[in-house]
Amino acid sequence: MVNNIFAHIMLRNMGAPESDCKHLTAFKQEMYLMDKSEAHMLALLLHWPTGNEDACILDLSAMIKRTQDLYKQAYAKHFRTRYLRPLFFLGKGQELNRIVHRTVLEGSALQAMKNWSDEKIFQDPWVKEHLLKVRGEIREYRLFATVDGKEIEVVANLQNSLWRKRKVSFYLGFTIKGPVAFAIQTETADTKELLSEMDSSKPCGLLKFGACGDEMDARNFPKLKPEVNRVDEVQTYSLQSDAGNYECSVSGLRWVCKEEVSFKYKFLSWEEHMRSPVCKDYMPAGPLMDITVTTGQIEEVHLPHSVCIDQTSTFSGQFAVLHVVPCCDVVEDVPKVTSSHIKFLQPTFPPRGVMIRKMAGIPFYYDVLIYKTNKEFLTLDVYVVPCDSALRQEVEEKQKSSGSILILNPSPDKSMQMGEHVSLTTDQADAIIQPSARELRYESIFFEVLIRNADSDFTLRLQSGKDTLWTCTIHKGDYQNQSAEH
Repeated sequence: MVNNIFAHIMLRNMGAPESDCKHLTAFKQEMYLMDKSEAHMLALLLHWPTGNEDACILDLSAMIKRTQDLYKQAYAKHFRTRYLRPLFFLGKGQELNRIVHRTVLEGSALQAMKNWSDEKIFQDPWVKEHLLKVRGEIREYRLFATVDGKEIEVVANLQNSLWRKRKVSFYLGFTIKGPVAFAIQTETADTKELLSEMDSSKPCGLLKFGACGDEMDARNFPKLKPEVNRVDEVQTYSLQSDAGNYECSVSGLRWVCKEEVSFKYKFLSWEEHMRSPVCKDYMPAGPLMDITVTTGQIEEVHLPHSVCIDQTSTFSGQFAVLHVVPCCDVVEDVPKVTSSHIKFLQPTFPPRGVMIRKMAGIPFYYDVLIYKTNKEFLTLDVYVVPCDSALRQEVEEKQKSSGSILILNPSPDKSMQMGEHVSLTTDQADAIIQPSARELRYESIFFEVLIRNADSDFTLRLQSGKDTLWTCTIHKGDYQNQSAEH
């Protein structure tokens, strides 16, 4: 009986003419007596409310629990910890017509589906059009579907989606172990606001920027200097402010508050998190920051990024944010993008940082840091560093520990493309520069400049092929009159 009904479902998914399923009525009468997980899965598929039917006649929670128990009895010893791909999904039709087989989605998606655990298929317009959205809530790392005013606990396909309490929507898939939630998305009052900010007149539906970009915005964020404390090699920055809009002078972090607040933050390393499977398609685009609010409430926090974007940029839709929570790393879409920051409204404060999808030609802003070392001949350590305060801090601490002196110089006024090969040159004839060229990455790259008989001004240039990206004149006084106490 069950197999016959599944055969009718598959025929309808294949586009065959509809025919009466004679066993359907009998199944609905006898399904309570069946002790097969497939029968319970079919019962859940047929009776899960979609909002267009009468109240559900099943105790869904009990049915799910029974399905899971039957799976353990019959299949757990065979599948063990193997990932169970969904067999069916809840669609928008009625009765058998609302049951969508997995292969229909795989065949209709624009991109080939290789791994159901990455959930990329649910970004496909055809898939969104044909599957039914179920609403629910996450709390205490558990997911509950809201059905007829009741809460039914369901399993999440990606457990790292359960990291914070929130209202959500998702697609409901079914395995022989029971229902599974896919493509969990936050449902908030900001959702419609975010959608309204998508400007269809711009390439790829880019997020809209404020008037005149972030330069005008910056004038509304007066800078505050943090108090710096160092404990066990960890540097912490503390700030406090009255109600208003502010920016940290060290990191570029911005915040908006309606009352007096105080908080502290520290930089974290990206290295461990970049090895996480959820981050494999991304690279850092700003510092990873651990923020702790000690008094008051922050209404908005703006995390800095170093990607060069403007009104016509095609990269603004490629951002994501990493949240570091106790159980896992979580990657989510960003709410608002400006030319220098990612804005979060009513933020929570797990450690978080801005990332961008790995792709060719992404333009980043860089700084050039020049240090005079205390070696016998004039030796300059030249660093090309993304505009990331955490990376700059690493260089500064390394050079300070060796007694080197920073030579002030202008920053490049042009962005540079990630992966681009750059070389450092000079008009000083006897200079030795090592290495001859470096590839730009999201990390500091280093050149050493050695001049044995320095006694005059000279010029340094950073070049990519024939293009000059940055130039700076080093004056004689810059390297002859400085001391470590300067």
